[in-house]
Amino acid sequence: MNAEIYKQSKVKQTEYVANLLYEKEFYDSSINRYYYCIYQRILKYLEKNPVEGIYLGQGSHNSTAIAFAKNIYRENKISELKFTRDFQNLKEHRKMADYDLDKLNKNHAQQARVYFKSLMDALDEKIGGD
Repeated sequence: MNAEIYKQSKVKQTEYVANLLYEKEFYDSSINRYYYCIYQRILKYLEKNPVEGIYLGQGSHNSTAIAFAKNIYRENKISELKFTRDFQNLKEHRKMADYDLDKLNKNHAQQARVYFKSLMDALDEKIGGD
């Protein structure tokens, strides 16, 4: 194992694994890891910056992401809606990857990566790096 990756945060490790799985063509697993990388990052932020109405460990992932987006995009409804839409689209890909009996193909994984990268860029811009 790469010692530098081992020392990094859980979010960075998850991103590393997602990219590795994608490169090795384990598309279902890579999509799952891309999704949880985003969700872990949201939870990490909320742990340090509690938001009224969000109780960690309770409720759905969607409600957590929506409340998070509303909080960080208070004055920008378009960005809030884009973040929420990208999160929900990535979640739909994750659900297909986890629960469909057929394996997803590279096109699905590429689409999930587009959502992932858009969300990571938005998180970097609004809350800073990991």
